[in-house]
Amino acid sequence: MIIANELERNVLVKREEVNTTIQEFVGEVRHEFHEFTKLNPIILILIGGFILSIIVFYLFARLKYPEGRSTIIFTFVLMIVDFCFDVIFVIYNVGAVPVLFFPSLLTLLVPAGFNLLFAFILMVQQAYSNKLFREWLHRNHAIAGGFTILTMINIEVFRVLTSNFLHLDVFKAPFSHSAKKWLFIAGLFNVIVEDIPQFVILILYFKGVGTNFTLIPLLTLVISFLSLLSTVINRVFELVSFPSSSSTFHTHNRNRNSFYSYYHYPAYDAYDHYDQ
Repeated sequence: MIIANELERNVLVKREEVNTTIQEFVGEVRHEFHEFTKLNPIILILIGGFILSIIVFYLFARLKYPEGRSTIIFTFVLMIVDFCFDVIFVIYNVGAVPVLFFPSLLTLLVPAGFNLLFAFILMVQQAYSNKLFREWLHRNHAIAGGFTILTMINIEVFRVLTSNFLHLDVFKAPFSHSAKKWLFIAGLFNVIVEDIPQFVILILYFKGVGTNFTLIPLLTLVISFLSLLSTVINRVFELVSFPSSSSTFHTHNRNRNSFYSYYHYPAYDAYDHYDQ
């Protein structure tokens, strides 16, 4: 009976500690957002205008050419914002928990180096072995080079080039079926060595600083979670729906409006005949 009472008392104490911690955390979150609203109104207007312009641009693209994957706008912006906040967090905030600095730096540098090398090799391989890709690259070499560099941020940047956005030629990169599979594998690698570790580091950071945090780490945590969630959902759908090379051409019509169109578009299905 004494042991049972002691266990019950310990449970109540732990529950009270958890409730107190949550209340303090929520209180600090409210405080940080309240401080954010005190910023220069021009900054708030610029932020609101930026978000509104993205939504308007998406609606325009959706109405202009519904067959294209217009949601790539949100994906691309999320990748850019996520990377920017990760860099700011490493430079200005993670030092509050010194043991996390080196791991945080690694989660930025290792994926960036891998992505750039992978993207360069993939572009060279496709230019050498895929005639239609070589012709596309000749027409859009400047944009393709820019996006290759941007893969340092995230290998998913290459998805913009296959999005058929606004039916523009530059966004119809005819990657072969094998190249798409390698992009899928590279995306999984990024999840393992970048997205998940960064999210874990942020959790450990908040555990280390308690309620003594600022708005930047909080926004970094939220954006990191959204980015990780989006990436995981995309990987799961791709794993389920990614077709074999032998069935790619025949299955497109049945999957035109499905997630399969994430990679394939009517004018470019024939490119898969150039797979190596």
